[in-house]
Amino acid sequence: MATTFKGKCATALGTGPTTIYTVPAVTTTLVIGLTITNINAGAVTAGARMTDSSAALTAYIGGKAFSIPAGSAEMVITKENPLVLETGDSISIDGNTAAALDYVLSYVEIT
Repeated sequence: MATTFKGKCATALGTGPTTIYTVPAVTTTLVIGLTITNINAGAVTAGARMTDSSAALTAYIGGKAFSIPAGSAEMVITKENPLVLETGDSISIDGNTAAALDYVLSYVEIT
């Protein structure tokens, strides 16, 4: 089994939901960090979701919708509360304001 530490980020996400990560085939992923930052001048309401492809269900991570003040960030997933994903599962982010959110995602892929 190979273990690969990875990270990705993006800027100016909008009203979505926007899929930010999907687990590749024959892979299990341990998400150890997801931070969402408000780059807008005012408060933004954001949300993060996990889709379980094997059960065809989507659930909110860290609350249905949370307010992020201007210039602030919300740590949605941390190493103290990691998220395990299986092949085909995904994470998405949405907000109530266009081009207002950045994210940083840290994860480990196990193949």
